[in-house]
Amino acid sequence: MKLTNLNIGVRLGLGFGIILLLMVIMVNNGLSQMKSIEDKLERIVNVNNARIMLANDMLHSISTVNLGMREILLNDDPAARQSAYTQIETARAQYKESFNKIKELDQTEQGRALLDKVDSQLNNAQSANNQVIELGMANRTEEAIAVLAYSSGPAMAEVKDAMAELVNYQEGRNQMRYEEAVQVYIDTRLMVLLMSGVVLLLTLLMAVFFTRSITGPVAGLIKAVNITAGGDLTADIAVRSKDEVGKLAGAFNLMIKQMREVVLNILDRSNHVAESAQQLNSISQQTAASANETSAAMNEISTTVEQINSHVQNISAVSNDANHQANEGNRAIAKVNGQMKNIADSAAGVAAAIEGLSDKSREINQIVELITSIADQTNLLALNAAIEAARAGEHGRGFAVVAEEVRKLAEQSADAAKKIVVLVNTMQSESQKAVDIMARDSQNVDAGTRVVGEVGDNFKGIIDAVQGLSSQIQEVAAATEQMSSGVQNVASSTEEQTAAMEELSASAESMARLSDELNALVGRFKV
Repeated sequence: MKLTNLNIGVRLGLGFGIILLLMVIMVNNGLSQMKSIEDKLERIVNVNNARIMLANDMLHSISTVNLGMREILLNDDPAARQSAYTQIETARAQYKESFNKIKELDQTEQGRALLDKVDSQLNNAQSANNQVIELGMANRTEEAIAVLAYSSGPAMAEVKDAMAELVNYQEGRNQMRYEEAVQVYIDTRLMVLLMSGVVLLLTLLMAVFFTRSITGPVAGLIKAVNITAGGDLTADIAVRSKDEVGKLAGAFNLMIKQMREVVLNILDRSNHVAESAQQLNSISQQTAASANETSAAMNEISTTVEQINSHVQNISAVSNDANHQANEGNRAIAKVNGQMKNIADSAAGVAAAIEGLSDKSREINQIVELITSIADQTNLLALNAAIEAARAGEHGRGFAVVAEEVRKLAEQSADAAKKIVVLVNTMQSESQKAVDIMARDSQNVDAGTRVVGEVGDNFKGIIDAVQGLSSQIQEVAAATEQMSSGVQNVASSTEEQTAAMEELSASAESMARLSDELNALVGRFKV
């Protein structure tokens, strides 16, 4: 398993763990060596020094015994001799105590042999010493001196030599322990220095390795980031590890890939936006042209509506005049009916009145012809308005309906005028018959009265027809007013549509500029 595949934290933990392990080993070894030094020093202090001190105490006790024996031999005073004897016994007791203590301590074979040698020689000298003490206490000084000189003295000298050898041996052992402790200290110091050097070298090697394993990929990542910051999205980082830096490099490669896709999508969308802006501009121009055509058509329709309104007003005036004439004729019929009682006396007057009625009928016929002509012109204008409304498309649909209503009203007006013509012709025919009848025979007054009644009925029909025509004309006038209002609304809507198309065209141009700017910005990236 490659170390670079481990996480940085794991690698650092492993490195520091190795360092800590080496430090623990070094510290443990150092403590062990220090313990060894402590044991040696403790043995020097508690064992060797104790043996030396006890040996010196034994030597001191031997010296005290020798000194006591001399005191006994040199003093004549019994009290002094007794004091010296007591000193000798005390020294012997101290020697015995020190001897027992030194035997209890850990001894080497050589140390035990030297101790046994001292004890054996002291035992050999003990009898001679006792003899010297007894002779001295008995005031036999010369004999005691002879024993001391020839027997006790040489024996005690051998004891002192053995004790000196024992002390020298113990001091040598002390010196050896000390030298061993010093050597352990030197070895421990050397070991600590070597271990410290190894730990330091290993730490440096691991630091260099871990630093390169981190800074190397990071440097490559920084280089790729700088290249990307310059707009080059083709940079790619080779991922050779599975640690955090490797994962970061993989995430960076994924980010660059997604950025390339985003930039390509932006370029594609920008081109689509530019094309859409061009199409939108073209459509807005076409729509504006259509709106202008619609506005022109609405102007023509408005002119036509004004003409229709003018003709309708003329028709209304003529209709009012016809109504007035019909009322006049009706009143004339009433007068004729009133004068029919005197028809025998005023036949000539009746004939004249009938003649006047015939004249009025002709005038009504002329008015009806005028109404018929106006209705035909209205029908033609309504047809033109329907054509213009059809050209206006959706906006002219309402006007087409109104124009159709106007056309129907014009046709109804023409039909009413035809009926009036028929009635007028009938009236003229009947009037002529009345004149003929009255001219042929005044006895036919009753028939004339009936004819006049019929004429009155015809006049009533004319009045009703004229009133109906007037009502229809008013409806036509209201329809033309609605048409005019609708034309104005369409014109206003067309103007608003034209303004909206201008704004739409400006927006399309702005969109095209933004698309160019976006292409320029995205063009900085290399994909």
